Formats: sequence, structure tokens, C-alpha cells
Amino acid sequence: MSKTVLIAVVCLLAAPLVAEVTVGKPAPFFKVDGDCANPVELKTLTECKGEVILLVDWHVRDIPTQKIIKQVQGLWDKYRGKGLHVFATHRLNMERIDAVEDYCVKNKITLCSPICAFGETNDFDAYFVKDKMYITVIDIDGKVAYYNTSGGWQTVLETELKKVVYPNLLRQAVVKPLESAAVNFGLGFFGKGMNLARTALEGELDAAGKDDARYIIKRGEEILERKRKRIEKEKERRHYVQVFEWLEELTRAFKDTEVATAAEKEIKTLKDDKKVKEELKAQESLIYVINGARGKGKAQRVNTLRTFAKNFPGTRAADDAEELATRLENAEY
Repeated sequence: MSKTVLIAVVCLLAAPLVAEVTVGKPAPFFKVDGDCANPVELKTLTECKGEVILLVDWHVRDIPTQKIIKQVQGLWDKYRGKGLHVFATHRLNMERIDAVEDYCVKNKITLCSPICAFGETNDFDAYFVKDKMYITVIDIDGKVAYYNTSGGWQTVLETELKKVVYPNLLRQAVVKPLESAAVNFGLGFFGKGMNLARTALEGELDAAGKDDARYIIKRGEEILERKRKRIEKEKERRHYVQVFEWLEELTRAFKDTEVATAAEKEIKTLKDDKKVKEELKAQESLIYVINGARGKGKAQRVNTLRTFAKNFPGTRAADDAEELATRLENAEY
């Protein structure tokens, strides 16, 4: 190998592997795969593509970004479930997950906030600019619509959100006979939308109509599969507060379908299970203990959690309490 070729190879290997963020170009991949305050169901660019995504850098000690987060929370309250996905990436190596969760609870911040420091496995590296807090808007086509530190991002965001005709569906137009099905699907009534699509499919539809009907049904099946996987994962972890919450969500989203009927039966079966009752009681108690200890000193919180673990031996909640106590104990703040 010649010296020139060798130098070229070395330069290629040394080049950054993350894609650049450029307005008008496809957005680089991101994922939530680590510590995160207010975790959400959809966690990657791929899963959210087809709707509008807002990425906001912030920090609990940074006053300018605190103000922005409060603005973003207002937008999240307004557009949640209507085509908006928010990831408030917490930057800088100062506070970890516990401090961020405390801040979110105190300030009623419910949007997803991945921790992006301390070597976290959350991957938003392509969007990171050293010593600057950036805001990114990604449109329904997965392209960057805005990328800057301030000014004008909210106008861009709301303009892009107007392009989301049928939230959840990831398709902005359907033939007239399928509009009612698409509207219901967009409102989160997946079962009703699928039923209407099936009814339409049994009638007289042209090729485009059949495509739309089958698409709505398939999209509903994809959402159901994703939600079931999430439920099964939490059942394995014995986190029954989440399990019951998500099963009840299925009964609402897939009302008047076999999915809802099965979810109702599953809720009843689990509630009648003695071991599940014990785990549920322990988890509900742990949530109460964690919330009651917020704002108190680290040593007091650690002792409270370890006392809880001793009082609920053998439960998943006890394991979670011990894990949290150890994490708090090792935290530098």
C-alpha cells in the first residue's frame, strides 16, 4: 500500500461517524436506550418518523433552557397524541437521572427527558454541539426543518404539525370512504378505525380504497403488537402498576374489539392472583416512598429506600429500591 493511500485510509477511519444535522436533509438517527425521565413508548427516529419530532437540549441548572422547557411542556400538553414527539435531551456532566426526575416532578414537566451525559447509552450524539444548547424540529418526512439555538423554532414546529392530518396513522390522505376510519384512528380509537376499515373493505371499493383500508388495519395491528410487547416486558419485570395502566389503555384504544375483551379478562385474572397483589402493593408503596422523599438529603433518601427494601423482601419493588439507593449513594451531587 502506497503512503498516499495509507494516509487516505487513516483519514477516513478518523472521520466522525455521526451524520451532520442540516436543514432540508434527512435527520440523523437517534434512540432512547438508557436513563430517561418520563419515558415514552416510541423511542427512536424510525418509530417516530411520519410525525413531527422536537429535540430540545436543556439542563436543570441552565435558566435559559429551563424557560424553553416550560414552553415546550405547554406544546406537549397541547399536541400530545396529535402528531408530536418530544425528546428533551438533558446535557452536561453535572446531574444524573435522579436530579432530573426531581426537577420534572417539582415543575410538572411530563415530557420525555433522556439523560445524555456520563457515557449514557441514549444516542443523540449527532445533534450535540459542545457548549451550546440546540433545538431541532424534524418534519413528517424525517427531514430537519429547524436546527439552531433559539428564535423561530415554535413557528416552524406549529407549521409542520399542521401537516399531520391523521395522527398515529402515518398517512396524511385516504379515499373518502375511509376518512371516518382514518379520523377515528387519528384520535386514538384504533379499534373503531380498524372496524370501519374492515366494514368498508367488505363493500365496494376501488384499488386505492382497498389499499387504504388494508393499510389502516395493518397499522392498527402494528400498534397493538408494539403495545403488547411493552406489556409483556413489564409483566416479566413484575412492574404491575405499568401493566394495569397499559392494559386499561388497550381496553380504551381497542374498544368493541376482541383485543379489548381479552385485555379486560387479563386485568381480572391478574387482580385475582395473590402474588400479583403483593407485587402491586409493594410497587405502589415504593412510588409513594420515592415521591415523599424528593427534595430531602441524599443520606435520608438512601436510608428510606433501604428500609423499604427490608419491609418488602422478595418483591421486585424491593430490588428496585435497593438499586435506586445504590445509585443515589454513588451519585456525586
